[in-house]
Amino acid sequence: SAEWIPLTSHETLPPGKVDLKVMSFNILGQLLVSRSVYPYTTKNTLLWKHRKFVLLNQIRQVDPDILCLQECDNYDNFWVPELKALGYEGHRAIKGDAARNHGSATFFKTSKFEFISSQNVHYCDLASQHENVITKYELGKQ
Repeated sequence: SAEWIPLTSHETLPPGKVDLKVMSFNILGQLLVSRSVYPYTTKNTLLWKHRKFVLLNQIRQVDPDILCLQECDNYDNFWVPELKALGYEGHRAIKGDAARNHGSATFFKTSKFEFISSQNVHYCDLASQHENVITKYELGKQ
């Protein structure tokens, strides 16, 4: 488990300031898990049935107000119900084609925030509109 060291004390916030905790977490989409890529791990470490609760416990320990997950799969069948039970609501953008079923998800505590709207932004689509930006997909073609 990671040890979190506070940089400043939030006990006495100036008037008008808000205490906000944000967590960004690349949870390694299960479709991207491979023993050849992660040879230093045990087989069980990479299995979703074990990893999902380790990841969830890390989130519980940090207890963020806003949670950003990258490479998020198992969204509807695990993350939504588990995080809803902890008081979160979330929205997701799938990366690439829907068959891959992973992408980015943002969750927020419903006790602190109210959902108004969302808009998915695909960075490669935006980058391709600018002539001096090369995406990682274009780099592989050079």
